[in-house]
Amino acid sequence: MKKIFIVCALLLNTTNSFADDWFKINETDESRFYINIPSISETNYYGKKVVKAWIKDLIYNDLTKDGLSVGDYTMTLSYSNCDDKMVGIKSQTQYKSGKVFGNQINNSYVTMKDVIPNTIGESILAYSCEGLRLKNSPKDSEQ
Repeated sequence: MKKIFIVCALLLNTTNSFADDWFKINETDESRFYINIPSISETNYYGKKVVKAWIKDLIYNDLTKDGLSVGDYTMTLSYSNCDDKMVGIKSQTQYKSGKVFGNQINNSYVTMKDVIPNTIGESILAYSCEGLRLKNSPKDSEQ
């Protein structure tokens, strides 16, 4: 049932899109999380098939006093192992007023961790994996 919802959501992304390439996948009391549909791709990571996708964490309610405020965001290159249900961070950069802010993360080795149910990580895994499946599925006109 969850996969049907994800497929429908991705197909109807025009109603939930952010600058046409970004699709809202989850939110907290402070942030909205978007996935960049064109960035979803498959790569080989130490012999495992993983899905890479850019995730944007956009602050809409400044609850955490960390120097970032409403309108600021974090860009994360996420790796998702669909078979083992694990996610990891390849790189991460924060932006304040459109400029790089704070520490940047750029991991040469990605630590993959099991996703926790009902979390942002589970949303990233689900939308990344389903997005890749949809991108790789044959188009109706090609059948």
